[in-house]
Amino acid sequence: SCIDNAFEHFSTVERFQVGYKIFQNTGSSQRKPGIYITSLEAFEVKSEKPGLYDVREVNENWVAKKSERITHSYAAVNGLTRDLRMAADEIIPPMLESAYNSKEYQGNVKDGYSLIYNPPELHYQKKRWKTPQNKINGKSFTAKLLGDSMLEAQRRGKEVSWVIHGDGAKIFLEAMQRISNHKLDKHRVLFLAPRESMVNILPLVRQSQMKLHKSVMKFQADDWSEGSFKNRTRGAVADEVEKFGDEFKQKSATMRSEATSNLIKAGGLAATSVSALARVPAALAVPKMAWGTQTLRNMASVNIADPALNPHLHPFKSKDEMYAHVITETGGLAKSFAAVVKAKLKGRNS
Repeated sequence: SCIDNAFEHFSTVERFQVGYKIFQNTGSSQRKPGIYITSLEAFEVKSEKPGLYDVREVNENWVAKKSERITHSYAAVNGLTRDLRMAADEIIPPMLESAYNSKEYQGNVKDGYSLIYNPPELHYQKKRWKTPQNKINGKSFTAKLLGDSMLEAQRRGKEVSWVIHGDGAKIFLEAMQRISNHKLDKHRVLFLAPRESMVNILPLVRQSQMKLHKSVMKFQADDWSEGSFKNRTRGAVADEVEKFGDEFKQKSATMRSEATSNLIKAGGLAATSVSALARVPAALAVPKMAWGTQTLRNMASVNIADPALNPHLHPFKSKDEMYAHVITETGGLAKSFAAVVKAKLKGRNS
């Protein structure tokens, strides 16, 4: 079913997609109510269920298996991804390692982690769709699973350190609203490029006595997706962080300063992006200009589910690290721009 158009649907028969529209009243004497076939083409839908997974390293790859409860000291809720394998193996492990494999947290993520898998919405032909499986196991189902899992771990006295990435913050907010009257002091949380308002989330974290990671939230500098933009430019987020006590006063002051700076920076990028993109061919030949165009390339990639291109999937990388990463993964500066265009034309946005 098409999320944006209630009349539009498709079904799969073997490996063929049959697109159709259902009209009870067409408003036209020339066209009668009924089912109208609109397309027929080869297609395959991969529908994966949300769930709680135990993720462990096997032969240098991270492998996810269904689990009944949180079994590790580290856990995550994923955001943008193409599928479970990408979330479990490529996206989340480096995030957890960067967050907790430090002297302060003395983490060892190599032992494994627990994942609340948040499936991506199905996108096809620039439209958003819901499969029958999505309808049964949607956002509310995943949020309930997350809330129940946190409460069960709390009752066992299990200490769990979390990363909540991107749209996973939407799941986290709904979960916290469901269990807002419960104590969760065995849990620690870090938000990575959250696409839900932190002004709504942080009071619930504080109310539950959940611990907050010293970094609170992290963003890659070129991640200007809608949710990231709001959280990076709002002083009200810093105000909420300050309420966590003396330990976070300095962090709050830094975040307030960064919010003002980011607001000015974002305005400048918006004002220059059109003229800068027009100079891309020349920029490829002139190193000083190329750095600016790389920022624009990264900004254009924030909804592409590809770790080789998208800064949203690398919140711990500096600008230079992200530039080097994209060029290395794609095979060169010119090829990196071609890769973004190709990804968008193929409909890889999630």
